[in-house]
Amino acid sequence: MAVFVPPPCGPLVVWTMPKTGSAWVEVALGLAGGARVDSQHAPASNKSKLALPGGTRHYGTVRDPSPWYVSLWRHLHASGHAGRRALLEWTGSEEATFGVFLKAVLGPEPPGIHWRGAILEETGDGPGGLWSRLTRYAYGDGRGGWAVDGFLRTDSLAEDLAEIDVEIPDGLVPPRNVSRDKEGDPGWAPQSEEQHEAVWEADGPVLAALRPLLVRYGATSSTMG
Repeated sequence: MAVFVPPPCGPLVVWTMPKTGSAWVEVALGLAGGARVDSQHAPASNKSKLALPGGTRHYGTVRDPSPWYVSLWRHLHASGHAGRRALLEWTGSEEATFGVFLKAVLGPEPPGIHWRGAILEETGDGPGGLWSRLTRYAYGDGRGGWAVDGFLRTDSLAEDLAEIDVEIPDGLVPPRNVSRDKEGDPGWAPQSEEQHEAVWEADGPVLAALRPLLVRYGATSSTMG
């Protein structure tokens, strides 16, 4: 999804990849006069196809890969037949545990739902798990660089938007970050240190490549910032 925000906050466009707060971004930017210019999760490399004013800035939303995988796993379990079918195709089980799911999406040829063909076409057989491949597809320029000017973190969207001069009302509740979920919450998925290390090994290179473009680089202690 892509949302265009006109002056005085813009002109700017915020692009989102799945499970990075897309619904919240649309509501928040709508309060700043924004409106969708792309209703699907199209890649930011499509920006040249949009009729945008000169000087438009482009940003992408990103989420730390560990909670992103948890969010995707939970989404599939809650998505009825389509989600169960995806889990079955990826893992061999409609009721796959998070550990089984993570092993599949960190594999040498990670699966995708509607994105797989596009991911492999755009990124080839580059390194990383599904998070890395989808991130490169969503925000890469096809030449090893980025098609956006900066990145906004899912766990600090209001603060990051303020950094680029888009003020969000205090009463707008930010998107829930599953990395902060507690045992006993519905769908809670424990992540072992071994699983965190596996994610870091698979997705660390892409994470390191985008980190300098975070609009508030160094503002948090998370692996992303």
